[in-house]
Amino acid sequence: MEGRKVLNKAGIETIVLRMAYQVREQFSAFDNLVIIGIDGEGFTLAGMLKSKLDEFQGFQSQLVKLKLAKHQSSLPALSFEPLLPNLNGVPILIVDDVLNSGRTLTYCISPLVEHQVPCMKIAVLVERTYRKFPVSASITGISLSTTFEENVVAVLNSENENEIGVYLS
Repeated sequence: MEGRKVLNKAGIETIVLRMAYQVREQFSAFDNLVIIGIDGEGFTLAGMLKSKLDEFQGFQSQLVKLKLAKHQSSLPALSFEPLLPNLNGVPILIVDDVLNSGRTLTYCISPLVEHQVPCMKIAVLVERTYRKFPVSASITGISLSTTFEENVVAVLNSENENEIGVYLS
């Protein structure tokens, strides 16, 4: 992976554990949760969070993958795997790896607000300071101040453990 590594595997694991505690705290009024991970590294992060949350007594979570064409200029088609369960009365946590412009998360929220959920929050591993859409994360692993030209990439799923990390290029 090219670029400067700003977070290694051990740092990511520590941050994911802290994020899991924050999720449990912010959803303490509930005993269940639907975690929607955005396809790619967002889904990988969602799975990491779910495995930590499953260790908490009296708390259940269901993991759903949200697929969409992130770089499509028009409103992308969305699909869920498995199909969304009945969300009425169930809180939602949307998970992505990097919050860049906010476009992807805005598209993801849109179909979910049609359900009568008691609350919906967003968790990201990395939140950048520049956004084009008015969306922010409730749970953030790290915040990075970057320039417009810089790119942030999270590698969470790799056969080479030394490659796992967050990179700034």
